[in-house]
Amino acid sequence: MQNLSKQITFKRRITGGEPKLSQKKHSVVFVLTQEMADKDLNDLKELIDEDDMELKAVVKSSREIEAFKETLFCFFMEEHSLIYTFGGIGMESDDIVPEATSSLVDKRLPGLEGAIMYSLMEKGAYSIINRGVCGIFHNTVVINLPGKPVLIREILNTITPLIKQGLYKIKIGK
Repeated sequence: MQNLSKQITFKRRITGGEPKLSQKKHSVVFVLTQEMADKDLNDLKELIDEDDMELKAVVKSSREIEAFKETLFCFFMEEHSLIYTFGGIGMESDDIVPEATSSLVDKRLPGLEGAIMYSLMEKGAYSIINRGVCGIFHNTVVINLPGKPVLIREILNTITPLIKQGLYKIKIGK
């Protein structure tokens, strides 16, 4: 154990310290349950690109629960760092995203869910009927967000610093 400690110390001296968050971008996927205008999608992509993250895929998924679970599971198996889902978290009969997500994640992130709820409450949005789930499947974080771009931007501005720190901790925990 002491030998390993010496190796780590030696590597830190050579490389100049701990690796920075920005040295490697986190891969991000957007899963849509409804159409989104190209301009809104580009705005969200810019928010992601500014924060040491790289958008790898944007897909539109069915609101049928098994098809949605399959979409999520495929991206989990590709080991992306973060999956954002947009829409499908309300109270309508085809809003199945929270159930699909809950059935797949290993751990829930109730603090992050609360931060999103609080962010929505500040905007007077429909936070009371928001059923979005946040969780971790292996080393991938998945976050259910509403489908309205203006709300998504507000939420991302609130939670992105928290997400970056969480992704870093997951990465060094490997």
